[in-house]
Amino acid sequence: MSLELKSTLSEAPNFVPHRVVSDANETTFDTERKHGMNGDLYNEAIVQVIPDAGVTPTVDVLFWSEAAAKFIPDQTPITKAGSVGGQAFSFSFPILGRVFLVRVTAGLSLGKSVRIDCAGHREQ
Repeated sequence: MSLELKSTLSEAPNFVPHRVVSDANETTFDTERKHGMNGDLYNEAIVQVIPDAGVTPTVDVLFWSEAAAKFIPDQTPITKAGSVGGQAFSFSFPILGRVFLVRVTAGLSLGKSVRIDCAGHREQ
C-alpha cells in the first residue's frame, strides 16, 4: 500500500514528502501520472529514504511515459539498496525535467513502512 503525499519538488535543502510505502514491496508499474513527482523545474533530484527500524529497502526510480501510459525505468535502471536495517540513506540522479516515481521493490513486510522524501537542484 502506498500513500502519495506531494507531487511538486522544492529546492534543496528543503525536502518534501513524496510517498509512504507500507506492508508490501511494489512489483507493478504505476499507471497514474499524478502519483509521480514533477521535476520540470530541476536538473537533479535528491532522494531521502527513511525506513522503519529493521527494514532494509531497495528502491528504484521510474519516469512517466505518455506513450506507454505508465512509469517506466531508464534504459540503465536507477536502483539503490539500503545497507543496514532501519538506516536512512540518500541518493541523487538527473531528472532532466521529467516526472518520476520512487518505488520500493524489496525489504518491506507487513506492519513496516518506508518514507520517501525528495528535493530538487537546479544547475547554475
